[in-house]
Amino acid sequence: MTDNPFVFDSEDTPYLKHHFQEKCWYRGKERIDANYFMIDPATMLMGWGKYNAGEGFSYIWQKDLFSPVARPDEEYKKAEDLAYCITEDHAHDCAWEDRYDERD
Repeated sequence: MTDNPFVFDSEDTPYLKHHFQEKCWYRGKERIDANYFMIDPATMLMGWGKYNAGEGFSYIWQKDLFSPVARPDEEYKKAEDLAYCITEDHAHDCAWEDRYDERD
C-alpha cells in the first residue's frame, strides 16, 4: 500500500469492522488489535442503511447527532460513519465503516 491517500490497492480495504460474535476487529479479512480511535463529532453520521444488489447501499442520515430520523422500512438497519482507527504500529490504520448492524 502506498502513502498516497488517493492511490490504493483494490484488494486492500481501508475499512474497519467489529465482529460481534468474535468480539474483535477486522480490517478486510485480517483480524487486528485496534486499541485507539479518533472520532470527529463534526463529521459523524448516524441513521439507517440498506443494501440492494441492483443499486448498492442506500442511506438515510440524521441532520445532526441529536435529531433522530424514522426508520424508512424494515429492510433498513442502523448505520453510522464515525471514526478512524489507529493501530499501535500504524500498519493497519483505517476508517470505520458500518454499513448495517448485522446483529439484527
